[in-house]
Amino acid sequence: MRDSKKPVELMKYIGKNEYIMFWEKTFLSAAHWFSEIPEFAELDLDVKIEILKSTWMVRARLEKLAETADLQRKREMSSGVYMLTDDSCVELEKVEVDLSWCTNYSTEQMQFYCLPDSDTYWKESVEALINLKPTNVELNFMLIHLCLCDAGKRNRGKVQEAADSLLQIQCDNLHDYYSKSRNTSHYSGRLAQMMKVNKLIEKGIRMRREKNCIAKLFDVFSVDFSHPEMFDLT
Repeated sequence: MRDSKKPVELMKYIGKNEYIMFWEKTFLSAAHWFSEIPEFAELDLDVKIEILKSTWMVRARLEKLAETADLQRKREMSSGVYMLTDDSCVELEKVEVDLSWCTNYSTEQMQFYCLPDSDTYWKESVEALINLKPTNVELNFMLIHLCLCDAGKRNRGKVQEAADSLLQIQCDNLHDYYSKSRNTSHYSGRLAQMMKVNKLIEKGIRMRREKNCIAKLFDVFSVDFSHPEMFDLT
């Protein structure tokens, strides 16, 4: 999570360098976050790499919406502005996006493929997070649940088994958190609220992947990735 004392820059232009910066910061942040989960560190290297490749953008989606919600709740960020990285944010309706480096189509023609549906999934998710006001433990569980469920669905064999095992451990840890730290065994309502947020995020993820499948079908992008499966949420 971001340092609250760190200034946040409002991005007014996003081009090739900004995209690469975002991908680099997001991937490294996800790698660091996963490395701090003890059970993840014990997995085989190939399993760890596959989980990270599958979920680095999934994690970023929830993490940045949660940070956005926290800042909007504190009235430190206006509606329509969203966190992009730990030290930058973007106002989607005003930012200039340059896609000339990755497509022969105009930015206007590419809006369907590249711009998020902020009026539905993003906005609903932020509002739900503002109302939920998750603790650090709860948000961490939501991140883990979202990532491991996605990794389990997209992979088979050792990766799926590892994701299922890690998720069960985290569920047990969450139960201990409520029963011991919060001194309550009645948290089903709270858990339902958390899963509601995750389902909203999952809907947005499905829509993004569907749009990228259409973009791939019609060959709208002029660049190739060495690992295209890692960029299905960009």
